[in-house]
Amino acid sequence: MSDRKKHVVIFADYYLPGYKAGGPIRSLSALVTSLQDQYQFTIITRNHDFGELTPYQIIPNTGHRSSEATIYYLDKTKRNFFFYYQLLKKLAPDVVYLNSFFSFRFSLLPLLSTKFLNRKNILILLAPRGEFSPGALAIKSIKKKIYLSILKWFYRQMTFHATGEDEAHYIRQYFNKASLRIATNQFYSAYLEKIKTSIKQPGNLKIIYLSRITKKKNLIGVLRLLTQYPLPVSLDIYGPLEDEAYWKNCQKLIQNLSDSIKINYLGSVDPQFVGEKFSQYDVFLFLTHGENFGHVILEALAAGCPVLLSQATPWKNLEQNGAGWCYHEEDFAAITAKLKELVAYDQAQYQQLINNAKAYAKQYTCLSSNLLNENLFKNS
Repeated sequence: MSDRKKHVVIFADYYLPGYKAGGPIRSLSALVTSLQDQYQFTIITRNHDFGELTPYQIIPNTGHRSSEATIYYLDKTKRNFFFYYQLLKKLAPDVVYLNSFFSFRFSLLPLLSTKFLNRKNILILLAPRGEFSPGALAIKSIKKKIYLSILKWFYRQMTFHATGEDEAHYIRQYFNKASLRIATNQFYSAYLEKIKTSIKQPGNLKIIYLSRITKKKNLIGVLRLLTQYPLPVSLDIYGPLEDEAYWKNCQKLIQNLSDSIKINYLGSVDPQFVGEKFSQYDVFLFLTHGENFGHVILEALAAGCPVLLSQATPWKNLEQNGAGWCYHEEDFAAITAKLKELVAYDQAQYQQLINNAKAYAKQYTCLSSNLLNENLFKNS
């Protein structure tokens, strides 16, 4: 019996050392780290970070070996069917793992290239990364509906990777006969044992928003809430400006905020400092339109920062674990009532929330190690 590891070739628009594309990069990295002993990994990605034109200081279009995978950082000249076809022919993968449905360069073209290899024993696995959630599909909805209607037949025999039952449900709405594999995202955190550095002062609340500045993440919802219900709070905003027009609308709302609200935009945060940032705040306010996982939510909890979320995430049992709260994103009255309650808390009251948040993240970390399906890439 052969001891050869099965070869998994991963296509993703962005990968390490990039970080501005958010959770999918960290989820992919954790998956590769956790399964490197079982599988051989090759990753094919862009040679620059999300929203950047400056390439990495890495020689493009050739394989770079890390401790966990071989990585090809492609420039514009190589992100095409012909290069993919020749590369896949050389790599001879057992599995081709796509990490988007709507990415033309890193999903559709690799899919076509794999089909043209005419090798029936290759498993083609697609992780839509939340792209079929109602909140995600509502953005540029006409364009996405056209794309779906044209290509739905082509993906009809696809095997999909869902990270939970919610995402599986959304996938089945469009591909009801699709083969589905459910495996949770893996999560590693160096912040679980860190001491909470924020000291809660009664009569004030330090709020953090940390995510991409884009319609889907709904920073405007947070600002509208604070415009309609002024509170003695501070709000620090972190994240790359993905949508400049959207950010201008945010700035208009910021100008209308009460003087009782202190607000700052503090740019992007390198992933290695995310936990440290979260540990400096009292609550992570995130009224997102949709997350299939929400890596940043777990990072906040791991750092001991309670979370106040919309209902459009898979994190439904936060309140019963004393680690946070979920509300409909438009239920401003209920959200404001909770924020007022938190404003009044002192450090002694807040310490239990901090402990619960860390315990919840630690519990998930232990479970995810067991639940990450090592059979995800088995093609039989």
